Amino acid sequence: MHNKRIFYTLFLLLMLFTLAFQSLPGSPAGPSADAPKLEPQSTPVPLDEQFTPGAPPLSLTIILAGMCLAFLGVIGVIILGIFVRRENTNVDSESPKE
Repeated sequence: MHNKRIFYTLFLLLMLFTLAFQSLPGSPAGPSADAPKLEPQSTPVPLDEQFTPGAPPLSLTIILAGMCLAFLGVIGVIILGIFVRRENTNVDSESPKE
């Protein structure tokens, strides 16, 4: 019974994260009718300039930090449940039975 609850909870969290971050600005939403069709460039871009990568967008950084915290929370709850269950079984086995 508990395994089903854990599975359904993790599945629900996965679906919520997927739906929450599906419509972020800058994410590819597929071709739209209003989007202009771009012609391929006929002249190559000069390679004299060095490509210098910039910092990642702030929104991606916040999303990554949030996902890491969420996964750490889920793992922490599972580990805490294991410790509490072990303590409960130890207490139950030590108590005298009538």
